[in-house]
Amino acid sequence: MAEMPLREIVHIRQNSLRAVRLEDDLPKGDLLNGYTLTAQALTALERMTDGLYNNARAWTLTGPYGSGKSYFGLFLAHLLDAHREGHSSAWKMLMQTDPILAKRLRGQRMGDDGFVTVAATGAQAPLQECLARGFEQVLQSRAFPPVLKKNLQTARLADSRVFLQWVESFLETVSKSSSGASGVLILFDELGKALEYAAAHLHESDVYLLQELAEFAARSTEKPLVFVGILHQAFEQYAALLDNTTQREWAKVQGRFEDIPFQESPVQQMRLLARAFAKRVSGFSSQFESIHHKAEDAGWRPATMGAEEFADLCEQVYPLHPSTFASLPYLFRRLGQNERSLFAYLTSQEPSGFQDFLARHTSGDFLILPNLFDYLADNYRARIYASGRARPLTETLERLENTPNLSPIETDLFQTVGLLNWLGEISPLQATEGMILSALCLPGGDEADLRAGLKSLQRRSLIVYRRFNETYAVWQGSDVDLEERLYAARAALGATFSIAEVLHAYLPPRPLLARRHSYQTGTQRFFDVRYVDLHNLDESSFNPSPNASGLVLLCLPGTLAEVEQFVRWAQADTLKNHLEIVTGVAGRALRLKELAQELRGLHWVRDNTPELRDDPVARREWRTRLAAIEHLIRVELDESINLHQISALTGCQWFYQGKDVSETTQRGLSALLSDICDSLYPDSPRLWNELLNRRELTSQGAAARRTLIEGILTRPEQPLLGIQKFPPERSMYEGFLR
Repeated sequence: MAEMPLREIVHIRQNSLRAVRLEDDLPKGDLLNGYTLTAQALTALERMTDGLYNNARAWTLTGPYGSGKSYFGLFLAHLLDAHREGHSSAWKMLMQTDPILAKRLRGQRMGDDGFVTVAATGAQAPLQECLARGFEQVLQSRAFPPVLKKNLQTARLADSRVFLQWVESFLETVSKSSSGASGVLILFDELGKALEYAAAHLHESDVYLLQELAEFAARSTEKPLVFVGILHQAFEQYAALLDNTTQREWAKVQGRFEDIPFQESPVQQMRLLARAFAKRVSGFSSQFESIHHKAEDAGWRPATMGAEEFADLCEQVYPLHPSTFASLPYLFRRLGQNERSLFAYLTSQEPSGFQDFLARHTSGDFLILPNLFDYLADNYRARIYASGRARPLTETLERLENTPNLSPIETDLFQTVGLLNWLGEISPLQATEGMILSALCLPGGDEADLRAGLKSLQRRSLIVYRRFNETYAVWQGSDVDLEERLYAARAALGATFSIAEVLHAYLPPRPLLARRHSYQTGTQRFFDVRYVDLHNLDESSFNPSPNASGLVLLCLPGTLAEVEQFVRWAQADTLKNHLEIVTGVAGRALRLKELAQELRGLHWVRDNTPELRDDPVARREWRTRLAAIEHLIRVELDESINLHQISALTGCQWFYQGKDVSETTQRGLSALLSDICDSLYPDSPRLWNELLNRRELTSQGAAARRTLIEGILTRPEQPLLGIQKFPPERSMYEGFLR
């Protein structure tokens, strides 16, 4: 194919995640023409549909800026309100995307007119004021009795209970109208702004109004009230600077709402990104095939995306290299931005951005990771330097500026390593040799030159190779050679050690809760966890801690012969008579031994390297390696024992009273622990009060107990023993004495 300017063959559609302001954009039905009904949007709509059937009618959509929450709210309003211009378009979109969900929603008492939609937008004003403005727009656009508008002016200045009474009268008016309205839908966009105001003006804005609205929504029946609030963060974060009592009150309010996290996965963002490209580019089939195969072999394809779909999408988003395509969602998430910024990157004229690349390159060129690095450096340098979480990027920038004689290949390699180090903190993308080479080995390039460049960067101490996870990292300049010290640690410590003792010393296990039993009985019961290997098998204590209800012994065999030995031990008479002990035998622990060796080596380095004390760079590198090793050990434990998974515990054999109970753990280990507690404590009284139901009373509980005894002795004839409002002793009285 003859060379052509890329800007003539690559065209970007108007993105489907433009900024939406519900209160202003609700009348504009044509905005739905650019909307994409994503998997996240369908999930949210399905949960709301289920809630309508189950009388759960108060939700919050919580997600970061630019994730499409308000646009989804716009779609929801047009879908449920037949008076809206985009009503038929919204239903057509849903029918084409998920006809089963559309049918279920139609069956939820959807009248001819649908829901009367009220769009409110949060501002630096009381909650009642924000809601009143939304109701005013509805009263002006539809024929409602004038008295409703008059009473609204009074209610907006009164307390929350008066305002709620007005909302009830509004719903009653809708219910009695001759139209076929199904109910009232309140969409509260930017709810966080109103919560910020409420936190700063506690005496002017009563957040309790939200609780009253949520409770009224749950009570409404034939013509329901439905409330959807749109937030960027949870309630308690808006109340972070308030006192503990007020924070608890806010948490109670939030508990009245069912929260729906709203953020597309990186895989879904990749699909959305591909839809923004107007047409595929033809003429590069052989180049695409070679690059896609290398990218997939190196691990750039997401685990949840099929190989054929990945290849198809990569071809569709040319000139994005597959590595760039897979990195973009994580890049903008790392910057605290989301889908909207991702699409803005494709259309903006920022320096080193996508449109700039199209203008300066011709067909056959690929936008690779070093181009993304230049984009970050040109447009986000100030934010990068101000962020404490961008150390890999700042180190890379500084070393590039102070090392002017790097070759173009070395520069590309160094930028790629730095970018992957930064993205690797929040993604599966790591600076392995395979991923680096596949990201830079373009048609006509020589992989041998790239390998030589990596070795050159290592010789010049610009990057370092971490053997424990087979990745490269930007070397941040230190007088302490951690690799050399780790070699010294291996020599000093030797190869014989107890995996169990190392894990207990540096990563002690957390207790396991018998969840179902604790929930049903009101008594929180847990099991201690202890690691066992051949080195400490005879020393293992079968006594749980005083507060635990039992003990889980996790055996860590290193060979198949050890697996059989542990199985025999778990079935022996020694453990049969211990009704409170469960024994698990992991299927493998070889990798775990290597990681435990590295873990104790790192701690030896810390204890035997005085230079670390005055070398902040080396200390930071040590902490990074320690965190990585600890994470890998936890992952390995989960994979070998499946300790925290609800699905079948296939990686471990479980024994109780000498019998193999692996089949009974298909629901998870917590289910087995609950069954054991059911049999150990069949006659335990059920006290549904966390102040009373504990082994030792708190100081708060002790004070409440004293108040209750005083009430019994001095005020037995009074209702509630004379207790006023809702202090701790009230809950203890209601939960036990009454």
